[in-house]
Amino acid sequence: MLVVVATTGILISLLLTSISRARQKIMHAVCISNNKQIFIAMNGYISGNDSQSPVAFFKEDTSPG
Repeated sequence: MLVVVATTGILISLLLTSISRARQKIMHAVCISNNKQIFIAMNGYISGNDSQSPVAFFKEDTSPG
């Protein structure tokens, strides 16, 4: 019985490690995809607005509302 419990523990630890690696790979792929979509959107904006990039405006008044 002790051998079965020890073997199960080892297998679970290996499974958790592989799940963690898979999760990291998925997050990396999502990040790359998001960056690609931002690049496509920026290029679409620039090509549709006479080669001008978007401008950010910041209000000096920081009060809510």
